[in-house]
Amino acid sequence: MAARKLSYNLKDITFAHYSDSWGENRKVSMVELLNFKKLQSFKFVREEEMDFVVKKISNSALEQSPVAVDLSQTFMCLVATILCRSALGQNLHTNKFFDEKKIAKLVVQGSLATCHFGFSDFFPGKLGNFADWLFQRKKGLLKRTFKELDDFYQHVIDDHLKSLDGPKSTDPSADIVTGMLDLVDKNGTTDMDQVKGVLMNIFLGGIDTIAIILIWAMTELIRNPRVMKKAQEEIRAVLGGKREKITEEDLEKVEYLKLIVKETLRLHPSVPSIPRESMSQLTIQGYDIPAKTWMYINVWAIGRDPKIWENPEEFIPERFKKEPLLLVPVKHH
Repeated sequence: MAARKLSYNLKDITFAHYSDSWGENRKVSMVELLNFKKLQSFKFVREEEMDFVVKKISNSALEQSPVAVDLSQTFMCLVATILCRSALGQNLHTNKFFDEKKIAKLVVQGSLATCHFGFSDFFPGKLGNFADWLFQRKKGLLKRTFKELDDFYQHVIDDHLKSLDGPKSTDPSADIVTGMLDLVDKNGTTDMDQVKGVLMNIFLGGIDTIAIILIWAMTELIRNPRVMKKAQEEIRAVLGGKREKITEEDLEKVEYLKLIVKETLRLHPSVPSIPRESMSQLTIQGYDIPAKTWMYINVWAIGRDPKIWENPEEFIPERFKKEPLLLVPVKHH
């Protein structure tokens, strides 16, 4: 097994070391906080924000504004608003401290900080750590960014604690933070680092990754008019002539749209490289890997491997209709 690279005092889920406590935290988060019923309860939030964005883009097109619509910024703000409302209980349209653009900027900074390479990544040990300290490259960037993130998480927690001390809301489990604080209260602990650690995973892992997939999907549709036309025809056939928007219930009927998403994930994984740290000495294909060694799984290269994929550089959603999983057997040495 391998541990992840970054953590929030080793009390989060994504980057904490593999242990019994990590397994328990993951189990509680999946069962109590991210279950299907909970996610479905936020359906109205997703639909409201999607309608808002569609109307905004439509109005811009009707006005024939000379200013182009920045879809990258639009998608980043859309996902940030949905996640902050459903998971953190923060409406960015009315929040006095954080708006959607500030949150989107914070997400980008956080992603750059976590993906930033320092000397210690290439020269593990005292030499690399000394070089990072001397030039303050990685350490300084992480320190500044995570200070801003911590301030945001603390604001979210304080806002919820004030709500709990005051009049009760109509729905006590309206968002994930409320559920987390309830679990902390039931366990009789006041460990906010664990709460912040999970917030870090949800905030950085939930916004940036989804927005990247949306951006690349639209990019590939623009670059491939054939795929765009086929997707449009399928959606119009599902909706008919009377309806103007597609709902989450309709997603089961648009098979080609699902293929587009899969092909986007293959060509443009939101996390192109996944870092892992070996917990013990092991051997992979004849190579001896010492304990505490950083390894990077090149997801981007796997999706473009010509030994696995036919015409790997081309955007062909139909490939997933022919073969659900295009894999080749791996030879173990």
